Amino acid sequence: MRKLFFTTLSTLSLFYLWSSKALAQDEFGINDLADSGINLGTKDLEATISGIVNISLGFLGILATLLILYGGFIWMTSQGNADKVQKAKLIIISAVIGLVIVVSAYAISRFVLSSLYNVTEPNPDGGGGGGGGGGGGIWPGCDEPFDPNEPVICSISRSSGPVGTYVTIYGYHFIVDEDPNTFGEVQIGNVVTEIVECNNQSTWSANKVTVKVPVLLLAIHNIELKNDKNIQSIEDVPFTFNVIEGTLGPNIACLVPDNANATALPAGVVIEGAGFSNIGGT
Repeated sequence: MRKLFFTTLSTLSLFYLWSSKALAQDEFGINDLADSGINLGTKDLEATISGIVNISLGFLGILATLLILYGGFIWMTSQGNADKVQKAKLIIISAVIGLVIVVSAYAISRFVLSSLYNVTEPNPDGGGGGGGGGGGGIWPGCDEPFDPNEPVICSISRSSGPVGTYVTIYGYHFIVDEDPNTFGEVQIGNVVTEIVECNNQSTWSANKVTVKVPVLLLAIHNIELKNDKNIQSIEDVPFTFNVIEGTLGPNIACLVPDNANATALPAGVVIEGAGFSNIGGT
């Protein structure tokens, strides 16, 4: 009985870890069934498998609790019989160990997967797959709009801070006409923000812009972006920024220069930004 219990628990724990990693992709023909008209659930395969494993682990926890109660019942009704008392002790000890393993397996799985996600989460400032209208792009998990005139925000560098904080916004189609003298605008809480400059040049580009949070009430405010053609970005759920109390800390706009030949090192670098001292500035 104990061997079966531990074998089942180990199998479910390994299956949980494997499903979270390997079943994240939909490559098992489920979409073919859905296209044929069969009414399937709306959850993805990873969520479904994880739900089944969680229910199974819960069932094993209940089973361990019932075994503890069963062992207690045998002990209470043993009437001093040494064999029954010993049997009851073994059942209770085995059930307690099994319950500890169930809880530990769940906690360890959550910790490991959360840690792996935090470590391997894509950096919004890094490169991604190749571009293509609506079929991928430079920001992982954010598709480029089919319409080249439609801007979209994919991510922001931070979502809270005091007034004056620099926020970098990443996305697509911030510039359409590529006129160096024409830019769009970003509003936070319906207030037009100041576009941060770096080395006397605007940070507004086709896929990225850094802005300064304006003076606003301490609250959560929507972020809205319009490109150089005055077209509003098309996010399903708007990005927000939470203006909080506090002293403005260092905000780096850029490094000048931001690269150098290895043979030229060491080289002087100017860090531009704000909040480096009590009065801010470069």
